[in-house]
Order: sequence, then structure tokens, then C-alpha cells
Amino acid sequence: DEVHVRHILIKPSAIRSEDEARLLVQRLRDRISAGEDFAQLAKSFSEDPGSALNGGDLNWIDPASLVPEFREVMANTASGELSPVFKSPYGWHILEVLGRRATDASEQFREQQALSLLRNRKYDEELQAWLRQIRDEAYVEIKL
Repeated sequence: DEVHVRHILIKPSAIRSEDEARLLVQRLRDRISAGEDFAQLAKSFSEDPGSALNGGDLNWIDPASLVPEFREVMANTASGELSPVFKSPYGWHILEVLGRRATDASEQFREQQALSLLRNRKYDEELQAWLRQIRDEAYVEIKL
């Protein structure tokens, strides 16, 4: 299963305490609930370099690739809903689930396995050829 989700991350820092970070996320959540655009607020405030420019959008993502705190809140948030404020190892978040879908990635997985096998085989062949070349070019002079 994959989930289409977007989020806003605020990190505590030397300038912003834990409480101030949590309060800022809560204020952003209140503004979104009042009708402000999630994407605009994410672009302006989110400190996630990977998603801030995309309006906080993480696109379709496998929940297993996320930290447990994020995964748990995402699982408990219905599609089209805004999550409560929560903390992860990265900082304070709010997220919005945009959709859920089931995907069959078995074909992609088999293709990736085949490509990986071919790359590894080619790597081993090139390594052996390089080692042969080094041995052929090696010159050792022994003086007694």
C-alpha cells in the first residue's frame, strides 16, 4: 500500500525551543483549518528540504520507509484529513493524507533484482580484467 501525503516540519534549534516549535506547528495547523493553503504555508515555513518547495508533498510513498511516529499518525489520519501536531526524531509535524492506493510492485522488484544481478556480474568481470592488467603491467626487479 502507498499513501499520498504532504507535511510541514518545524525543527527545534538553538534559536527555537521545543515548545516554540510545537506552538508554531499548532498555529500553522489552525491557519490551515481556517482555510489557508497548505502548500503555501509548507513552502513558507517547512524545514524539510526534500518537500518544502513542493508544498510539503511527499508524493506516493510506502509507509514502511518512514519513521514509526510518522507512519503511525499517517495510518490514523483519514484521507483528506489534517493530522494533529506530532513529534518525530526530526522535529514537529502536521500532515495531510491526500489518498491511499494498493500497488503491486512485484514486477518492478523482479526488474530491479535482475538489473542488480547484471550490474554485479559486470562489475566482477571488470574487476578481474583490471586485476589481470595490473599483474601484466607489474615489473619487479630483484637484485642480489
